[in-house]
Amino acid sequence: MSEVCLDIHFSCEPEHKAHWKTVFHLLVEGKRGWQLQDAVDPISKTAADNLDDVWDNLPHGSDSFEVFIADVKKQQCHLQLMTGGMVIEALVKYLIPWFKECAVSDLRYQCSGDDE
Repeated sequence: MSEVCLDIHFSCEPEHKAHWKTVFHLLVEGKRGWQLQDAVDPISKTAADNLDDVWDNLPHGSDSFEVFIADVKKQQCHLQLMTGGMVIEALVKYLIPWFKECAVSDLRYQCSGDDE
């Protein structure tokens, strides 16, 4: 199975910077349940409520990816996820729209794989 990298970049609101740092830390730690929902809640209640739906739609739930980079510098956020080729389409289909619920701007993403 090929590994695929999903690079996500976005800008966050200044008041949400600390919250994004917490969200990214929890993702790295693999804490993707209620702690993550609580961390997302100050950013967007809707996104926090919809997090379970994102996981439910992924082939392996919240274990569908590994976090390689989770970085917040000033208001620039960079999240790099590694997943299998079979999962990447679902990840893009459900996770990218979820980020749009989080009041982020300049949302960009790119997929790259072993075979490129």
